[in-house]
Amino acid sequence: MGFWGYDPSAQGQLMTTESTDLISQLRATLGKMEIALGAIDEAIVWTDEKGTIQWCNNSFDLLVGLTHLEVLGARLFELLPIEHQGQGLLPEQHPLVRALKGPDKAHGTYEFSKGASRSFLEITAAGIQLNEQDKTVVLAIHDITERKQTEEKLARSHESLELRVAERTEELSKQKELLDEGQSLAKFGTIQRDLQTGEGWWSDEVYTILGMSPQKPAPTLEAFLEHVHPDDVEELKETIATSRKTGYRDGEYRIIRSNGEELTVHARAKVHYDEEGNPVRLIGTILDITERKKAQEALRKSEERLLVAQEVAHFGSFERNLQTGAGWWSDEVYRILGVSCQECEPSFDNYLSHVHPEDLERVKALSLKGSEEAGINRSDCRIIRPSGEIRTVYNQVRTFTDESGTPIRRVGTILDITERKQAELEIQQAHTQLLALSRRLIQTQEQERRRIALELHDQLGQELALLSIEIERVILTAPESQAKQLQKLTTKTREISAQVQTLSHQLHPSQLEHLGLVAAARSLCKEISQASNIQIDFSHSDVPSPIPEDVSICLYRVLQESLGNMVKHSGTQEAQVTLTGRPDQIHLDICDSGVGFDPEEQRETFGLGLISMRERLSLVNGEIVIESQPSAGTRIKACVPLNPSASPIEHPTEVQEA
Repeated sequence: MGFWGYDPSAQGQLMTTESTDLISQLRATLGKMEIALGAIDEAIVWTDEKGTIQWCNNSFDLLVGLTHLEVLGARLFELLPIEHQGQGLLPEQHPLVRALKGPDKAHGTYEFSKGASRSFLEITAAGIQLNEQDKTVVLAIHDITERKQTEEKLARSHESLELRVAERTEELSKQKELLDEGQSLAKFGTIQRDLQTGEGWWSDEVYTILGMSPQKPAPTLEAFLEHVHPDDVEELKETIATSRKTGYRDGEYRIIRSNGEELTVHARAKVHYDEEGNPVRLIGTILDITERKKAQEALRKSEERLLVAQEVAHFGSFERNLQTGAGWWSDEVYRILGVSCQECEPSFDNYLSHVHPEDLERVKALSLKGSEEAGINRSDCRIIRPSGEIRTVYNQVRTFTDESGTPIRRVGTILDITERKQAELEIQQAHTQLLALSRRLIQTQEQERRRIALELHDQLGQELALLSIEIERVILTAPESQAKQLQKLTTKTREISAQVQTLSHQLHPSQLEHLGLVAAARSLCKEISQASNIQIDFSHSDVPSPIPEDVSICLYRVLQESLGNMVKHSGTQEAQVTLTGRPDQIHLDICDSGVGFDPEEQRETFGLGLISMRERLSLVNGEIVIESQPSAGTRIKACVPLNPSASPIEHPTEVQEA
């Protein structure tokens, strides 16, 4: 069988010369067609009904990798095992079988594997009925591997692009959420408007600032102006008109929200132009600054109150940069120095120019120390105003450091304490006068006691002694019945004489004057011990001699008052009195084991005795300390310096002062 299944021997007997020529022409034409079909890239193959290959072109030979002779007569199913979507085909699914069964062409895309390579084939099969018995199939096979690979690449690229678009969309969505949240937190909204069409866009926060639901109403200039305070509308319109020419606008306006609440916003916008210079688009921002304005107003009022307070209290504040030397003074600093801000720069040198010459070096030294160390420094000094007036000021300065500990800034206050200093001086003078008066009163009291004691001892005592002698003389001559009565009178007279002597001794102990503090204190303890039946142990050590008279009298009176209170209130059966001395101090210690008391509770109810003791001790620069607890006894400590100009008294540790 030849090309197209033509068999010339079937009708050889009918051939004529004319028909022979036609057959020759037909053969020539078919040969040309066969050459043409063999030259195309698409593989062409004819099979019979069983799939035996009857003819194919060179492209099919190349596709299956065999020679032409090896292909002819072979079965298509074996030479071209195809798959669909990675799975083998059932016989009825093969395009050759499908073409034999139906009138229509069978078309599909299949995979073909040859060794390690894999190709994609687009196959179109058509069944041709040659006669009643014979039927052939023509298959056109197009290798679309490159196209398929390109499509797969495009598909992968498309998927990757879709994935990136989705990721970017999600990222933009998150960024928008963050932006919306950030705008909400910052009360900051954005706007856009097409200046050609009037169409606009507002962020959600713009609607929130205006007190409206998002997207209601439309974001137009008219809708925004409806919420602007009536007093600010014209100014805003003028600014908008100007911004079309300048390309920029900035200002603060009041907004009336939908619920009537008034806000203050800061609006800022920029106009964009086309190539011809026509305004085409506006981008702007709106910031709710209501809280900031309130804070600024509160700060302004606070600063006003501070300035007034500083003026009333003569209290100023200042600041100085230690790196640059730049400074700042409040208005009250200028008033304290008696200068104006126009004629005096706020510098440390200008401040020093007003310091009193006698205080200048001390102020410089304190400033140098404060500049080298962090912390708070306090000092006072005198300043001289341009008028010549001298004022006293109190400075409190704090030094700030950087991370390395280097001082970088000083902030401080200056307080005019001239009146306070004057008052302190007057109080000190009054206190000095009071001390002098108290000293004179006590001296007068002691002198009066001495006079009364001498009168009691020298006059009343002698008269009582004479009276006692006279009574005894009368007893010698009196009848026995009267003698007993006179004897009782003599005894009573002697008792009165003893009481007078005791009273005289209490008013002015002669032993203190003639024998000293130690002897007088020992005698006092013995007298009170005998009179009260309380065992009083007296001891002394290193008591200097002589002791100044005022110190001796003071400590004696303290001992006298303390023992008297002990006898009245403590309920004790024993006590200890110790008198000790140092080169510069003398200490008196009185201790009992009585009922005790709470000094804090009794502080306001202490009697005149304790007040007298404190006053006496203060006149000799001494101090008194009382230690006591309920049911734990009482201890009284008095300490007097022997040299009033000496350093402060050394106090016993853990002492609770009354």
